[in-house]
Amino acid sequence: MKVLHFHAGDNRSWGGKSRELSPGLLATYGSRDITQEGMGIGSVALKTGGFTYFPSTCITEYRTPYNIIKTFSLDSRLTLHCGTFLSPFLSWVSEQIVAFYMRHPVLQKTILAGSHNLQRLLPLRFCRESFPSLAEARFAYIINGLFVTVTCNISLNGTRTGKAYILNELGADYFTSSLHHETVARPPSGWEQLPLLAPTPALYDEMNDLTFRIVQCATEAIVPPKIFWGRERSSSLCWAGFAIEIDMTGCPAGKTSLQYTVEFAERKNS
Repeated sequence: MKVLHFHAGDNRSWGGKSRELSPGLLATYGSRDITQEGMGIGSVALKTGGFTYFPSTCITEYRTPYNIIKTFSLDSRLTLHCGTFLSPFLSWVSEQIVAFYMRHPVLQKTILAGSHNLQRLLPLRFCRESFPSLAEARFAYIINGLFVTVTCNISLNGTRTGKAYILNELGADYFTSSLHHETVARPPSGWEQLPLLAPTPALYDEMNDLTFRIVQCATEAIVPPKIFWGRERSSSLCWAGFAIEIDMTGCPAGKTSLQYTVEFAERKNS
């Protein structure tokens, strides 16, 4: 019988766009790495000043095999290079395209296809660029069978503000469909907003008959959070998952917290 296993993810085995970034919990099912290029369960990004910043390092503490704490420093962003030249302008344009398609789900497939074709035609690649830390984020993971409860505390450095994204991403080669009220359907495109916080529809791995979704979400943030789901598969992207958006504008002392639960389900014995 296959077993779902989570580990801290300090040594990634997958390449792609996120290869130099620090993920949350990585997942294996049986002997297969089902996280692939995704950021795992419970990682973080911060959108501020027109750019998105990620952690490249973290400190991991194992209290028990089922109680893990990771503290991330948001000290990097993925900057586009055209050939050998660093291009903050192209990186900014890329960020605006992402923001546009998150606001216009109907156009997402067209925009994503055009973006991937452009990257194939031009010598464009993303590389990690280091910055002084913009924020610290402490994540506590409680693993209880097929449930992972995540509690995160985010603290911005200085007077900067923005939107935090709590990422829960596994591999697009596995989670190729969606499941809602036991109906199998096509997966979402890149980052579609869901109408309700939780429980969400599930992403579905038909090969392993495995699903995952967010079933509970609560935060202290003044502005209610939003949940997006999505899937992307290209030469450098291979993820499917959920992102919880927290607007940190007006958060006291630039701090906020969030707790949510990710539920996995095996639809039949594998």
